[in-house]
Amino acid sequence: MEFSGIQSKVQGYVDDFINELGYKRKLNVSEPYQLINDSGEVNTTQYPSADSPGVYIFCSFEDYLYVGKSSRYMGNRIWSHIGRSKRPNENEFPNAEEWIKASLPNVGIFTIPFSNEHWWLAPALEGYLTERLDPNHTAKGRRS
Repeated sequence: MEFSGIQSKVQGYVDDFINELGYKRKLNVSEPYQLINDSGEVNTTQYPSADSPGVYIFCSFEDYLYVGKSSRYMGNRIWSHIGRSKRPNENEFPNAEEWIKASLPNVGIFTIPFSNEHWWLAPALEGYLTERLDPNHTAKGRRS
């Protein structure tokens, strides 16, 4: 898997965001969560920082796919893009967003958690990263 370069690039942007904002806490980009593991099986572990507010990034080896935010539980928000697990005789992730299906099996998710009291910074970081990473499936110039 080739997500290490992506992780360090995103961490650099997050560090720039912290410096520009004057935020006194370090924000760390998680290790990549792979939807399909190296053995070709569906990853059944919980997403990193699933119970935290923050920003999440879907990517493939070649592209940034989507940058999103959650003010409460990133795991719920991430799950809303992926949908339920497959049933017998179905393809993997039958209810996933089309851009996820098109990038399987090489889809990774990075999370950047905030403390619960600073949940309101997630929209700012989402906008900051959207401008810098230019993901294929996030609306450009979106203000939410």
